[in-house]
Amino acid sequence: VPVKPLLAGLEAGLQGRRVVNLPLDRTATPWSAGPNLPDVSDNFPDIRTTTRGLQDVSPAVSSANIRTASPDVEATSPDVEASSPDAQVKSPTSVDSLLAVTLAGDLGLTFLQGHQTQSHPGLGTEGCWDQLSAPHVFTLLDPKSSPLTMAFLNGALDGALLGDYLSRTPEPRPPLSHLLRQYYGAGVDGESGLRSNFRRQKGAALTSAPALAQQVWGALALLQKLEPEHPQLQDVSPQELAHVATRATKEFTEAFLGCPAIHPRCRWEAKPYRGVPTPLKLPLGFLYVHHTYVPAPPCTDFAHCAANMRSMQRFHQDTRGWDDIGYSFVVGSDGYVYEGRGWYQVGAHTLGHNSRGFGVAIVGNYTAALPTEEALRAVRDLLPSCALRAGFLRPDYAVLGHRQLVRTDCPGDALFGLLRTWPHFTQVSLCHPHPSVMSLCLRHPLSP
Repeated sequence: VPVKPLLAGLEAGLQGRRVVNLPLDRTATPWSAGPNLPDVSDNFPDIRTTTRGLQDVSPAVSSANIRTASPDVEATSPDVEASSPDAQVKSPTSVDSLLAVTLAGDLGLTFLQGHQTQSHPGLGTEGCWDQLSAPHVFTLLDPKSSPLTMAFLNGALDGALLGDYLSRTPEPRPPLSHLLRQYYGAGVDGESGLRSNFRRQKGAALTSAPALAQQVWGALALLQKLEPEHPQLQDVSPQELAHVATRATKEFTEAFLGCPAIHPRCRWEAKPYRGVPTPLKLPLGFLYVHHTYVPAPPCTDFAHCAANMRSMQRFHQDTRGWDDIGYSFVVGSDGYVYEGRGWYQVGAHTLGHNSRGFGVAIVGNYTAALPTEEALRAVRDLLPSCALRAGFLRPDYAVLGHRQLVRTDCPGDALFGLLRTWPHFTQVSLCHPHPSVMSLCLRHPLSP
C-alpha cells in the first residue's frame, strides 16, 4: 500500500518537477515523444485498481504544454464553501505531476466518493504487524476503513518529499537505495528533519493548504479529461470538484498534517489491560504534563521508545499493581506519540484527578534540561489541537504540571518552568484546608 505512491514520487522526482497545463490537448505531441519526457502510463498510476493513483490512460492522450517548474506551484484556493452556487469558480490551469501521482488524485477521489454517498470517507486508519521482530501480516484496526489508510498516507507523503528532494538535487543523484536508507534512518544528508519520523512536519512545509486544494481539484479535472467515462467523474461540475477539493484538503491538513503521529498500542507490543477499563466522560477539561524521570534519557528512535513503553507498562502493572500503563499518551524524542490508555479510558497518572484530564508524559528526566522542540510541540500544540477538533478536550482546557496536583517534582524544574509560559497553562491553589484532600481552585493564567 505505501510502496506504490512512494515509487511514483521517486520516479516523478527523477523526471523533474513538471506542471501539466489544463485542459489537455488530445491532438498535441504525446508525452513519450520527447527524450526527457515520461510516458503518461508511467506517471499516472491507475485509480481504478485497488492500489489507486492516475495510470493506464490512453497513450493518445497527450500534452505539449509540459514545462519544468519550481517546487512552489502558484495556485488559487477554491474557496467554494463561502460562495453561492452561482458564483464564478476559477478552475485550475495546471497540476503538479509529483503531487498528482502521490497524493492529490487519491485524496480527491476518496472524498468525491464520500461527497456522492453523503458518508464520511475516513482518513488515516492505523494498523499493526503481527510481530515486531519478524513481521509477516499487517492488519488494519478498522477493516472497513477507506483506502486513505495511515499506511497509504505515509507512503504518499514519503513519495512527495523524496520526489521533491530528487527534483532539486543536481546530477549525479545518489542511488535510491542510499537515499531510502538515509530517509528511513538518521536523515538525508545528515539532516535529521528529512527522515520518515518527521514526514508530517516536512509535508506541511512542502505545500500550503490553498495550493494543495488547487492540486486536488486539478488532479480530478485532469482525470475527468483523460477518462470521460470514469464512473465517479461523469457529470460532475467544476463547482463540485472544487468543493470536494476544499473539503479533502481541510481534512488532510487538519487531521493528518496537523496532528502528531500516534503509534497505537499494538505497534509497541503492549500487554492487555488487566480487568475492565473505566470509560472517560468526554470532553475533558485538563491536560496534565509529566516527565517519566525513569527512563531518564530521551528516546530518539522507535526501537528504544517502544522498549521504554514496555518497560513502563511492566513497572506500572507488576510493581505498582495498576491495570495498565498509567499515562494516556507518552511522547518520545523520535517524532512520535505513543498510545497508553488513549482517549477513551481513565488513566493512572495524576492521583485524584485521573478522570478529569489526559496525562501526557515525555520520556526523559527534565529536572535540568528541556525536551526537544519536536516533543514540546507535540504536547503544547499538536496533541491538544487534535483533541479539540475531535471533541476530546474542551476549548477552555487547562494545562497543569503534575506537581500542581500531587506532591512530586514531576515534570521537572526545567520543563515546569517552560510550561508556565504556555498559553493554556493555569495557576492553581489547593482550596481544601486538609492536606490529604487535593481540591483545586483554578485561576486564569494572567490573574495576579
